[in-house]
Amino acid sequence: MNNTPNMVAIISGGTRGLGAAYAEVLLERGWRVCVFARRDSEFVQRANANPEWGGRFYSEQLDVRDSAGTKKLVQTVTDHWGQIDLLVNNAGISFPMLIALATDEYLEAHLDTNLSGAIQMTRNVVQGMMARRRGKIINITSVVGFRGYKGLAAYSASKAGLDAATRCLSRELGPAGITVNAIAPGFIPTEMTDHMPEDVRQWNLSNTPLGRLATIEDYIPPFLFLVGDGSNFITGQTLVVDGGLTA
Repeated sequence: MNNTPNMVAIISGGTRGLGAAYAEVLLERGWRVCVFARRDSEFVQRANANPEWGGRFYSEQLDVRDSAGTKKLVQTVTDHWGQIDLLVNNAGISFPMLIALATDEYLEAHLDTNLSGAIQMTRNVVQGMMARRRGKIINITSVVGFRGYKGLAAYSASKAGLDAATRCLSRELGPAGITVNAIAPGFIPTEMTDHMPEDVRQWNLSNTPLGRLATIEDYIPPFLFLVGDGSNFITGQTLVVDGGLTA
């Protein structure tokens, strides 16, 4: 799949951090890539200005919770590029808060962004994939989905739900030639984790057998493996990439 020119990917939360890294590596390999997120970024500006990516990059400022907006985006990409070969459900938020203090808005934001948004995006793209009898969906979950952390109940629940959806959807969509897998990162120093307390960072560092925190680059090879033909007979799996944190 990764050796075919003009393949098309949509990446939610693809304007910064892990999503932007995935978008860039696909663009470098000749893919056509659509990213969307609530905010613009330096990566989007750089991608739009890159003549080598001209006509192969498209971005929108769009909240993954906007069901009508994401449905329209999928239709726009399909009309413009003819197909969608890969969906990366990467959009997510994470703000620690003790459950006794959590507001309705806080809970809804985590569950709607991290879980409902991914399921809605999957619903939006699968009809085209089923018609072509091929496609790949990669969900970005988290080790927090199966190992609890104080103050992250809503985030953990949303990621555990996305892992469960990965398994269910693999059975539902497998007969149509669509694979559904997940990558579960450990702690990654990115903009999303900048607000994490220092003791959380230090705990992750001291409990990671490899003795260091991850970098964005650590997540590129696993991603390319799931995108590529080497994973064509793998579905319903969550690939944990955490330096041994959950071993």
